Amino acid sequence: MDATSKTVIAYCRSNNFEYESYTGIKFGGMPWHAAYNRIAQLKEILSRGYDGWVFYLDADAYIADLGFDLRNFLADKAHFAGIFAGYHSPDVSYTINSGGFALNFAHPIARQLVTDYFLSLERIGKGEFSRSLIWGEDIPEDQLMLHLILKDYVEERHLEPHFMFQLPDQSHVNNGPFIKQILRSHIGDFESRCAYIEDEVEKVLSGVGYPALSAPGIYIPAKHEVIRSQIARKTDCGLSVDGQVGTLCFGPYIALAPGTYLARAFGRVRSLPRGGRLHIQGDVVCDHGRNVLAEGENRLEQEGYGILMSLPFQLSERADALEFRLNMLDPAGLDLHALQFLPVRE
Repeated sequence: MDATSKTVIAYCRSNNFEYESYTGIKFGGMPWHAAYNRIAQLKEILSRGYDGWVFYLDADAYIADLGFDLRNFLADKAHFAGIFAGYHSPDVSYTINSGGFALNFAHPIARQLVTDYFLSLERIGKGEFSRSLIWGEDIPEDQLMLHLILKDYVEERHLEPHFMFQLPDQSHVNNGPFIKQILRSHIGDFESRCAYIEDEVEKVLSGVGYPALSAPGIYIPAKHEVIRSQIARKTDCGLSVDGQVGTLCFGPYIALAPGTYLARAFGRVRSLPRGGRLHIQGDVVCDHGRNVLAEGENRLEQEGYGILMSLPFQLSERADALEFRLNMLDPAGLDLHALQFLPVRE
């Protein structure tokens, strides 16, 4: 993911899309239990009230075409609950590859699928997770769990028209012209597979300015108590304002070691001011605001999800009580979802 995420971040940055990743294990303790993270991640996004498209990518998947117009591709697909790529059998639509797919969270069937997928995970139970040793044998395999849900949706509930099932080599969610995935079946040796992915990513990113990340960084949901506001109310999705101006957020008062960083704020513009442009001012400060490390402005001219502010800054020594402050200068409807501090390799 160190390699593949570079293409996804570069694509999201240039198209004003929001990107999330998770490194770790949400259920269980064995390394292969991370395969079930996607189920918990989807449920978390659903619980925030998100109502847009979500593209899920496995760690070995990357954006192959940085120029692909995803908004145009999705423009006539609001009636679909999801997009999947066929895998095992071309004659059975629901035998898909779960390493890359898309769900439309505005569609009730997509929301139900996420709920059913999470319930199938909960039914396994923490005890079975803790006792399991072998992937696909001791507990139900994560891709099969999704197969069974889609099989029920297709064969029992007759919901196939609500999904787009694409052929793998023609798919826009997995192993097609937009997104590629390098599977174990393609290159079995782990080191060779990683080297191949790194080479392919380098080709994709050639000529694209991209900061090399030295660590995962710190990602803090805006609903966390360490992030505060003078004008916004706390909601399940973070901080929300409806027409107020003033300090959207301040905090989280964290400590960072010396280095180069990128501070980012993720959120959603629900409604723009009358003039059609939302003006946001931001800064990164430490020592309770006495030391300004970076400051900037952003003018948002369209509604939707994305990066509200991105500010690079440097620390020559350890900083305590570091804050990322945002100010709304125009009345608008906005949700702040999270703040992120990314260490950048110099």
